[in-house]
Amino acid sequence: MHNLKRRYLYLALLSTSSLADNASDMNSQLAQVLDPQLSYAQGVHVAQLIEDKIQWQRDLGITINKEEFIQGFSDQILAKTALSRAKITELNRQLYHLMQVRNLEKNANVGLANFDAGQVFLAKNKQKNTVQQTSSGLQFEVIKKTQGAKPQAHDVVTLHYSAQHLDGRHISSSFDTQKPLTIAVNQLFNGFEEGVKLMSAGSSYQFYIPSKLAYGIAGDVNLHIGPNEVLIYKVDLINIKPQHHHD
Repeated sequence: MHNLKRRYLYLALLSTSSLADNASDMNSQLAQVLDPQLSYAQGVHVAQLIEDKIQWQRDLGITINKEEFIQGFSDQILAKTALSRAKITELNRQLYHLMQVRNLEKNANVGLANFDAGQVFLAKNKQKNTVQQTSSGLQFEVIKKTQGAKPQAHDVVTLHYSAQHLDGRHISSSFDTQKPLTIAVNQLFNGFEEGVKLMSAGSSYQFYIPSKLAYGIAGDVNLHIGPNEVLIYKVDLINIKPQHHHD
């Protein structure tokens, strides 16, 4: 048994040595044949990491000097920067501040345009015979009405939903994934929560949600919702699971 273990150990060492030799050969081949391409690929990869930031700057009307940018990149790699570290930190702080100001200006302009468009839409939409409006300003249409209990704030509901912008652009949808959302009612944003509380299981409603009841002036970057956007939600309420809540 002892000899058998030694044999296995010897074979394992041979295998490891062979792998190391192969790796060494491969490394040598890469260094000899692909070194220029590897270096180029590395440069492209680094550029890809900062590409989004540079594009964001362009969108804000801030254009970098390409020659100076490349020079700065090269100097840093070669450890021979023309400016002191303190000066570089200060200049980058100024750039960040400028980007923040430009972004606020952009959002303010977009927010005003979205607010005006939303007000016009809601005023016109309210005139439809099929549209109702609550005291908060939430508008809705009943697509399918059912009888039964309506969910309370702490109840857990299962529902399908689709969300879109006023121009019909898609935001998100559980219908697409065929996976309904199960969530406590009070975890929904204000307009969504208010709307769901109007429904009973099996019903289908369409909601027109003012920005003040949705994502407001901040919007939501991850969902690509701009500031002050009115949203349209179609909701099918599948099930209500009452929860006993004690204050």
